[in-house]
Amino acid sequence: MREHDIANGRSAFNARPRFMVWENVPGAFSSNGGADFQAVLTEIAKIAENSGASAIAVHPRTRQERYDIAADWSIIKDVKDNVSIPVIGNGDIRTCHDAKAMLDMTDCDAIMIGRGVLGNPWIIKQCVEYLDYGTEPERIPSGEKLDMFKKHADMIIGNYEDKVVMHKLKTNAAYYMKNLHGSQEIKKKIFQTNSKEELFDLLENYVKTLKY
Repeated sequence: MREHDIANGRSAFNARPRFMVWENVPGAFSSNGGADFQAVLTEIAKIAENSGASAIAVHPRTRQERYDIAADWSIIKDVKDNVSIPVIGNGDIRTCHDAKAMLDMTDCDAIMIGRGVLGNPWIIKQCVEYLDYGTEPERIPSGEKLDMFKKHADMIIGNYEDKVVMHKLKTNAAYYMKNLHGSQEIKKKIFQTNSKEELFDLLENYVKTLKY
């Protein structure tokens, strides 16, 4: 297994530094690729390295492109091939198979998962187990998804102002229910709820109708 000591990053999993929780890492550098930026991306990465950056995270898509096109992982590989500091790849990691594909294609030192975690915090463990042991991910039962959402909801309620709580609850609820049977219809109903009690009742009744 490929292993690197990435600056002062604190590994989320002991001896598996490809997945990092970054806390107070000096000189870590993150960049978004782009049409104009691509031409000088490698040079910028070299400048960052020479200026003392301990790592560089690359998301190969512009702000203007948003998520309308696939992330161009070849940009990550180009940066990796031209600097000696650790390179963290980011973009379109939605499954453990995506994680392996990025590592294999780019030879990056670590991956950074963004949107792929929304409604699916299990992806981190799935990636580690698949990369280290070849374990295929199991389907997450709908009841377990609901339980996790409730824990997430408690954190949202405890950490945000009342005026934004319902919006965040509904947005995250839709992510957790995504891809379940009838999820498109339940998503519409989620955004029609007006209280957390109404939202929780809706989700509990919905999950009861599911076979898994």
